[in-house]
Amino acid sequence: MTRHINLIFSIFLCYFIWVQFNDVDTWLWVLIYASAIIILLLGFFSLPIKWLSFIFAFISLCIAVAISFKIDNFSIDDERTREVGGLVFAAVFVLVAGIRKPVAEKEIHR
Repeated sequence: MTRHINLIFSIFLCYFIWVQFNDVDTWLWVLIYASAIIILLLGFFSLPIKWLSFIFAFISLCIAVAISFKIDNFSIDDERTREVGGLVFAAVFVLVAGIRKPVAEKEIHR
């Protein structure tokens, strides 16, 4: 089940990348979301991502807090609000994947 969650979260983040291509700072957001996808795919292949997910989430949430101080109005029409939302979603996705303990294949078939 953990592998499926990582894959689903990765697909969501691919969509986040796709909607960034009309932005001025596309490269920054593609890099952030692609980093989250790489971490999730490492978890998909059962590689340890616990500390990597904590570090990514901490940095993402710090950036989100810094950007949130520059938001004029909390509206879905505001670009900074959407950027903060994307960072929070990416941090949560990676944290959930990093916290979940992978289940061994032998335990599944019992």
